[in-house]
Amino acid sequence: MQVIFEPVKISEGNWQIKCHCPGGKIDYVTGFLDELSIQNWLATEHRDHWLRVRGYQP
Repeated sequence: MQVIFEPVKISEGNWQIKCHCPGGKIDYVTGFLDELSIQNWLATEHRDHWLRVRGYQP
């Protein structure tokens, strides 16, 4: 089972990633300015580090 990442716009200049984790748990990664900054985060080692810290496989 894998973590599903979903970009969510809260307001202009305020985005977050909704992370659907195994077992039904939902986590959030906050502090993004736009969807492009989320795409950049997901494409880098930051996503892999986030997963490893929580015990998931990147």
